[in-house]
Amino acid sequence: MIAAIAAMAIVADWGSPTALCSLEREEINESSGLACSFLYDDVYYTHNDSGDTARFFRFSASGAITGTFGLANVTATDWEAMASAKVSGVSYLYLGDIGDNARKRKAISIHRVAEPKGSSRDLPVVETYTITYPDAPHDCEAL
Repeated sequence: MIAAIAAMAIVADWGSPTALCSLEREEINESSGLACSFLYDDVYYTHNDSGDTARFFRFSASGAITGTFGLANVTATDWEAMASAKVSGVSYLYLGDIGDNARKRKAISIHRVAEPKGSSRDLPVVETYTITYPDAPHDCEAL
């Protein structure tokens, strides 16, 4: 009981969430994934849910779109999430084509690309991780 009370005492009160910005571009019609940049301050990435091509968008904290990047030789089935990470000094974005509302996909994919510098363009995929569940298909919504 004392340990539980002590643990509650150190929990921070972060307050209510506040909006960072609005993305009011026709191309971003169902923002699903979100990741922060490891290369630039106040820069973020998003992509649409299913129904779009294999692309993602870079935007600033003000909501200005500063780049659109496609993944060469990739088909987007149901992109649900993305993440960013720095690995051995290189900043990467991970794009999760992991959704499966009908639970019929035999495999899902996570694509890894180097975080882009410069202007809009198609990017080469560094790696694609193909994942199968041991029991049956699942609908994954987070990465």
